[in-house]
Amino acid sequence: MNVLVIGYYNHSNLGDEQYKTSIAHFLQKLHKDFHKSIKTDVCVDFIDCDQIMDFDVSKYSTVLLGGGDVLNNYFLDKLNKKFQYLYPRPSIIAFSVGIPYNSIFT
Repeated sequence: MNVLVIGYYNHSNLGDEQYKTSIAHFLQKLHKDFHKSIKTDVCVDFIDCDQIMDFDVSKYSTVLLGGGDVLNNYFLDKLNKKFQYLYPRPSIIAFSVGIPYNSIFT
């Protein structure tokens, strides 16, 4: 299984960089616990949201958005633009996210 994680990575922000280790570990463990008979690992790639428009997402079956305060217009507008006409569209899951501004609800 190929998983793409989109967040605010490679900006020397300790919290966001820590997510790369934690999310990769979590996905590997989850995959092994649920698929004990499968000997392959999960392929997890991380990309900064600012680079998503130039990134080929077609090989990913699952996209995680996270972690941190990424449920805002800055991130969601880019994701919508990238994925709205993509077919087949991968499963897109918000993972360990926060909502920094109430304006996202309007």
